[in-house]
Amino acid sequence: DGQGDVCEVVVPDEICDNGADDDGDMLTDCADTDCLGVGVCPDETGNVVGGELLCSNTVDDDGDGFADCLDPDCSDAANCQPLPEVCDDTLDNDLDGAIDCDDPDCADAANCQNPSEVCDDGVDNDGDTAIDCDDPDCADSPACAPAGGDPACVDNSGCAEGEVCVANTCRSANGACTTFAVEVTVAENQEALLQWWTAGGNLRAESVASGTYQSQNECSVTVFDHDTCTCHISDGVSYPCTFLSGDAGPVGCIWNGDNNN
Repeated sequence: DGQGDVCEVVVPDEICDNGADDDGDMLTDCADTDCLGVGVCPDETGNVVGGELLCSNTVDDDGDGFADCLDPDCSDAANCQPLPEVCDDTLDNDLDGAIDCDDPDCADAANCQNPSEVCDDGVDNDGDTAIDCDDPDCADSPACAPAGGDPACVDNSGCAEGEVCVANTCRSANGACTTFAVEVTVAENQEALLQWWTAGGNLRAESVASGTYQSQNECSVTVFDHDTCTCHISDGVSYPCTFLSGDAGPVGCIWNGDNNN
């Protein structure tokens, strides 16, 4: 301006994370020595002194052996906050090492409740490894009432609707291949083998002492190692166990048709 003033050129500082060469020295961000030890830029020794500043880049920025959310520096990062556990997606959403129903957070989730045991379907409904009448939950189920005992009926007329008279006791009629029972006697301290068969060919085997045993939705039972064997079917009918195939081989009992009352 003719007054002898000297113009001062102001060089801007390098911003270390914007992808630009702010100070015009042909070096950008962490490549510029002005950024040594600044933010995510390592110092002369290669250490990022600012801590794990980027918590989602899969890089151990501060060289402490922990990357992203595994680094305590990221404990407050939004992407490192645990999510609520979703109880049916096979993922450890809240990162506590427990998945779905194994996570205590899912204790009240509907899909994590053990269902009640159905006592005549051949399935371990409640997941306790005991099926139908072998499950203590079925102790009071009509389907698991011990056959025999004090006479309560002579035929189906002495039973309520939906029940049939089997071995002098009213039993719940359970549809196809409905209730029947087999009575066996064996020597003291001996056991008979009962093989119960469903219409689909599924087998339930049990070793039993002398007594009367009821079907659990099976259509037949084969009896081995017994002294005597009697079949008890609907309407108070009983007959000796018969050959199940021709006139030889094992004996047992076969469902006698529609027993519903």
